[in-house]
Amino acid sequence: MLRTNYHTLLFKVVLLLPSVSCAQEDFLTQTENFIEELCQKDQFSGAVLIGKGDQVLFEKACGEASKRFHILNNIDTKFNLGSMNKMFTAVAILQLVEQDKL
Repeated sequence: MLRTNYHTLLFKVVLLLPSVSCAQEDFLTQTENFIEELCQKDQFSGAVLIGKGDQVLFEKACGEASKRFHILNNIDTKFNLGSMNKMFTAVAILQLVEQDKL
């Protein structure tokens, strides 16, 4: 259940990111605080990267990449996304439709 909730959360963040109305610095601070809180509570394991154009605005990794071998995630950890690809594809398509490119 927790896994589904965070997939949904990620989908919402990606979907809403282009229309964020708060100042970029406020958004990044809120995101950093939120991710840090989840990491400290061991409720999130993974990596987050927020970029704009070619600039990386925020990146953080936490938790374990392998619970069996206790290998920590880092910013270069490779993840098997599986069905997560469907959400990213849907968001990309909706963004192209919104921009009248599809």
